[in-house]
Amino acid sequence: MKKLIPFLMSILFLFSLAACNDDVIDINLNDGGENDGNELSGGDVRQNSSNDYGYVEKKGKAEAEFTYDVVVVTLTHRESMKLKEYTPQDFSEIDCVNVYEVTIYSLEAVKEGVYPAVDSWCRIFSIVLAEPSRESVLHAVEILSIKEGVRFAEPNYIYHQD
Repeated sequence: MKKLIPFLMSILFLFSLAACNDDVIDINLNDGGENDGNELSGGDVRQNSSNDYGYVEKKGKAEAEFTYDVVVVTLTHRESMKLKEYTPQDFSEIDCVNVYEVTIYSLEAVKEGVYPAVDSWCRIFSIVLAEPSRESVLHAVEILSIKEGVRFAEPNYIYHQD
């Protein structure tokens, strides 16, 4: 157990650095087609009715799916440093029922003054929507993307390695 906590802290540290980095990481998901690497290539978006969880599928060479009930939000560094406890009322622009902090362990390290990269640290939340649907997720992303203090808002993507 003593080795597990430092390991988890280091993983969260790396994840928070990647989430707050101003540089754009360009991942080319196609194999030489017309796509410039900024989009998934091929196929169309459709609802997968055979999935018990409900998600959207992007069919083609690269698959990208997202859950119908969760939006992932990364706060700006300034907003993150307020060290506030967030509730669904803080995201009243959308109809949500729960807010889970993904960066809970790094938050504790920041509060204790032992987080090494506090100057670039950003908090990440998983926000559970009251009405799960593709449209609810896309609407919440649109609304939260322009909310003051939010750096990124995006669907809860699910990736599969083929």
